[in-house]
Amino acid sequence: MAGKHRVPSKVRPRIVKIGTTALAVSTLPLGTAGTADAATTDVLEIIAHCESGNANINTRGNSTASGYLQILDSTWKAYGGREFAPRAISASRAEQFIVGNRILNGQGISAWNPSRSCWGNKIGKPEPKIIPPPKIVPETAPVLVTPIAPVKKKSTPKPPTMHSTARRAAKGYTIKRGDTLIKIAARNDTSWRALFKLNRDTVRNPNLIYAGNHLRLT
Repeated sequence: MAGKHRVPSKVRPRIVKIGTTALAVSTLPLGTAGTADAATTDVLEIIAHCESGNANINTRGNSTASGYLQILDSTWKAYGGREFAPRAISASRAEQFIVGNRILNGQGISAWNPSRSCWGNKIGKPEPKIIPPPKIVPETAPVLVTPIAPVKKKSTPKPPTMHSTARRAAKGYTIKRGDTLIKIAARNDTSWRALFKLNRDTVRNPNLIYAGNHLRLT
């Protein structure tokens, strides 16, 4: 954030890891950071130690960086610092840490690269989050059910009665127009096969009969 920094004091904080829930507490004095949580407060304390020696100062030279975290005026404005003061140096330490927390979330620790040689061995890299792979639910193959065709009941012809047998014996049958062996058999309580067998001399083809021809029924 700044071109030149004060020489940090010989205070050795413990290493703090960004992005972890369990962070080691720094040995640097903690200030109230407003909305900054404990993890980022530890990191910002180390940055303040390295950037300004924990002093609310202006950077010498042409740089516009100021405050404990040596925040450039343009960066201060971009991250909403002007809600507190025109420049970082004019805001309270807690307000500077609130804006520092926003910068840390937006740009990461690399926003303070000029002082990396100071904080590089004090702030660890974030531990990667291990995301478990999604559970794969095996798909069950659909069971194909073959429909069972209904079984048709075969009609059993009624056995001829003594009366019908006697009637057929008394007379034959003269084929009429539109008759078939099946129709004639049904009307006379018999089957077309039986009629065809009895009349082989006149009926050569069971599907071809002629009107006027005489059929034996018994």
